[in-house]
Amino acid sequence: MNRPLSSPWSLPILRIGMGLFLAVWGLDKLLATEGSVGIFSNFYGLDVGALGV
Repeated sequence: MNRPLSSPWSLPILRIGMGLFLAVWGLDKLLATEGSVGIFSNFYGLDVGALGV
């Protein structure tokens, strides 16, 4: 009874999950820009909101 250690569905499920995560993360960065600007200014010490981005 030699069973494979991983399912043939493991890699497709992982890729779909990562794709969905990155799509949601990217949309958040595009739609909620004030949060991204605040994090960027606190982390790097730059006011990128003044650049009109």
